Amino acid sequence: MSATPASGGTQDPRDRAALRAAGAEPMRGVRDTGAAPADADLAGALRDTAAPRDTAADPAATDPAGTDPAGSDPAGPRAARSRGRSPLGAASQAPAPRVRRPLRVGIVTPDPGHPLLAAAAALLAGGGASVEVLDPAAPRPPGEPADVYLLKSRTPQALELARALEAEGARVVNTATATARCQDRAAMAADALRAGLPFAATRSYASPAELAAAEGGSGPVVVKSRHSRKADTVVRLEGPAAVRDFAATAPAEPYVVQDFVPNSGWDHKLYAIGPHVFTARRRSELAAPTADTGPLPAALPPAWRDLVRRTGAAFGLDVYGVDVVATPAGPVVVDVNAFPGLRGRPGAPEALAALVLRGAGGWTAATCGGPWA
Repeated sequence: MSATPASGGTQDPRDRAALRAAGAEPMRGVRDTGAAPADADLAGALRDTAAPRDTAADPAATDPAGTDPAGSDPAGPRAARSRGRSPLGAASQAPAPRVRRPLRVGIVTPDPGHPLLAAAAALLAGGGASVEVLDPAAPRPPGEPADVYLLKSRTPQALELARALEAEGARVVNTATATARCQDRAAMAADALRAGLPFAATRSYASPAELAAAEGGSGPVVVKSRHSRKADTVVRLEGPAAVRDFAATAPAEPYVVQDFVPNSGWDHKLYAIGPHVFTARRRSELAAPTADTGPLPAALPPAWRDLVRRTGAAFGLDVYGVDVVATPAGPVVVDVNAFPGLRGRPGAPEALAALVLRGAGGWTAATCGGPWA
């Protein structure tokens, strides 16, 4: 499987604005390649203003009453500054910067060592942010919620925790509602078709017996567990006899059925983190053993990148994966995943760290962990 970043050659303006505010924009005369920010650039931007305020250099910081011990201004230095001159009679000075507490980031996951999460957390923590991990299976620690959370778990406990955090006003990426919607493949198909996406037609059944009774066609079909999870069912069945055999031994749970879409034999795994799109290709597990898959497909077409972004907008997702197959009629979406693994994708940790800053409600690289004006 090959993996390449496909950000389209243009970095999102909001990412550039956040880094530019920290003095991390590209140097004059050096071309901005549009790639996700490098580790050193992002970490340096986060650290730019991380130094604590020097109270010794600001009398107002140690003299809360605002008095002037030297007696040069009965109203005090703050009053002098408000009249446009300094306590020493010099030209007007800017007020001392206020100190903003460090950005607090929470990660809802049972696996904090996941490569993407660990790398993004290291970038944020290296710049002064406070990063905490919440195991959805453990009791929640007391205290105020963090500024933003990454929801990298789809268990019922994780979704319940995410909903509680959202009810307290915290930003959760992705939201609990969007994450849960992507776990229900029947709801996913309905949402996709309603949004006008080229999604594989999907039928839903409450049990294996109901599936066997209804699916009597001669063509191959793809049967999937209705509820997406690890080790769920995804299998290609060649006809009515195969459907009956499957139903006789399948676990008792709801299923969805999609007509098999003839395709190139390659699964296109498209991943998005905010505006950044990453791609991977792998031989389809559902392709016929004798299928002539032809040469490895070319680079991601621009229209496919647009399809990825339309899918994210339709489902309200910020970090997500879209499974696409190439057909003679064009790309067809067969699955959508909230917050996939994205292992080994160059630039993905930087893109995730930048997304956290943008999603934290007014935080930028320049204000994370340091004074602000």
